[in-house]
Amino acid sequence: MMNVIIFSKDRACQLELFLRSMKEMWKECMDDQKVNISVLFTASKDRYWDGYYKLINKGSPVPLVLMQKQESFKIDVLSLVNPAFKHTVFFVDDMVWKEPFSLECEEFKEFESRDDVLCLSLRLHPKLPYCYVTDKEQKIPKIEDGVFDWTGANGDYGYPMSLDGHIFRTEDILPLLKIEKYANPNELEAWLSGYEFKFFKKRPCMVCCEKSPVMNVPLNQVHEGWVNRHGRFPAKYLNDNFLKGFVISMDEIRGFKNKSCHQEVDIKLEKA
Repeated sequence: MMNVIIFSKDRACQLELFLRSMKEMWKECMDDQKVNISVLFTASKDRYWDGYYKLINKGSPVPLVLMQKQESFKIDVLSLVNPAFKHTVFFVDDMVWKEPFSLECEEFKEFESRDDVLCLSLRLHPKLPYCYVTDKEQKIPKIEDGVFDWTGANGDYGYPMSLDGHIFRTEDILPLLKIEKYANPNELEAWLSGYEFKFFKKRPCMVCCEKSPVMNVPLNQVHEGWVNRHGRFPAKYLNDNFLKGFVISMDEIRGFKNKSCHQEVDIKLEKA
């Protein structure tokens, strides 16, 4: 079994797209014998809560998803990570699935079979010359059969502790989740990324797929205190349209050939 935890704030419309695209692209996401999917959500205003309640009431695109309202972030995260499940993966709500993926793929088997591999990245692939977050070019490391050394890499290739679709061994990630204080996904990722060399010297490798199953589509920013690059579709605009019955189309996303883990897409809204 795998813990699948999705973080969401003020983005019911984007969360709906993530879940809908996951249902289309991830073979096992509807199999509750293989994955246990949870959404930890919160909102800053009533209208955003209304978006989540609409998503819950009309039914999630993936029916078996647990929708959990955030009360205390760290306590909630720990409650959702079942230590009995072998693997754990985190996602955020501005991600989308764009390519098919299965736990039966060779990359997942490679991850499972090698003790020197820290994680399987679903957002990386061998042709990402640009890092959107830093607005800089990044050197693509030597990648053989999907495996590369993250310890000597830069940009996104040198960032193994991402919460954006990196599959970890639960025995690796759970002890770290218990140590530090953190109140949101940004703080959690910052804490994790500061300790990868300390805790994972014996796992210097990552695995990625030939085509990344997921990517971040940075349409807006919702977390206060963190300045991130983003596009021109405010959360309010998307939420208001979601409440009116519109969703984000998959037509511009399906099979998208991204050159960065984060990439803006000129989305379109359509009637649900």
